[in-house]
Amino acid sequence: MFQLRQSTVFLIGTILASLALLMVLVNSWLVLSNQSIRSDVGVRQQYINESIQFSRVNQELINALANAVARNNNAAIRELLAQNGITVTVTQQAQPPAQQPQAPGPSPAPAPAPAPAPAPGARPGAAPEAPPDKPPLRK
Repeated sequence: MFQLRQSTVFLIGTILASLALLMVLVNSWLVLSNQSIRSDVGVRQQYINESIQFSRVNQELINALANAVARNNNAAIRELLAQNGITVTVTQQAQPPAQQPQAPGPSPAPAPAPAPAPAPGARPGAAPEAPPDKPPLRK
């Protein structure tokens, strides 16, 4: 009986030790696999971050070239942009309406602004109070 119990305990211990060794091996494989996946994700994240930075530079470059086309009507730059799928259309800015000619003679002077009403409780003839961020007015 003692022999049977010893061999059963030994067999169970061996199976448990084998399972533990197998779990250590699987864990090691998972760690290595996780490191390679993290490395790939890091490379992709760096590419995305650089793409965002380059897109800002590209947008500024395109804007500068489009402005050069608008100012100088440069056909070579317009063609370069068109080859890359960017169309530039120049619109005429609205010009301010022409001023009407004035009749000869002196022009009327603008009317003076009305004096502000004194604050309630203020002394007559005293200078009006200025807002706190401006110096007081002096007569």
